[in-house]
Amino acid sequence: MKNLPKLIFIVIIVFANYLNAQDLFDYGIKVGISSSSVNATDTKPGVYFNPEEYYKGHSINPFVGLFLNYKLNDNLILESELSYIQKGSRKTMEVAYTTIDNPDGNGRKTDYTSEIDLRYLELGVNIKPTILIENIPTYLIIGVSANYTLNAINITQDRIDKFLISYKLGLGCNINGVLKLPLLIELKYIGDFSKFYSYDYGNLWNKVLLINIGFNI
Repeated sequence: MKNLPKLIFIVIIVFANYLNAQDLFDYGIKVGISSSSVNATDTKPGVYFNPEEYYKGHSINPFVGLFLNYKLNDNLILESELSYIQKGSRKTMEVAYTTIDNPDGNGRKTDYTSEIDLRYLELGVNIKPTILIENIPTYLIIGVSANYTLNAINITQDRIDKFLISYKLGLGCNINGVLKLPLLIELKYIGDFSKFYSYDYGNLWNKVLLINIGFNI
């Protein structure tokens, strides 16, 4: 993570240069919804706690961002994004009441919800190779982004890695030629190159499946 400040600075400079470019292609707003989860690795189950089961849930969250497309040629677009994205997990499970005298439970059970809520400011760059399919521009999305943690809920703050580098893989299409609207649709998988949290029971990693639409402005 030592080179992260340099990477963020380079991305910001690139983004600013695009804004001042004379041959700017297009820009706009993206909104969407994501299904995020947390992957626990190197786990060490406790007496009453199994991190693999505890975090095995999904959280549905909003997404909003700005994008800027720079057309390198007819088949390749370079995109910059500045986004707000939430990650984490949520799972409701049935747990038994336990006591010292009854460590396996006393027959009573209740619902318990485990939840991690992480909120990030994301600055990214994507390469989008594009082809025409039935006269619809369709493209791959291959990208990398720098993430800064704005807020983290239901998790110990001093163990969080505030800066993360993520990768993106996905597909998208521009349906302007079909609906006569400046609209694009994208489906992306987002993963991190490093864990966002480490503690006695293991390491936690983000995973996100995102679907969004974009509007040219």
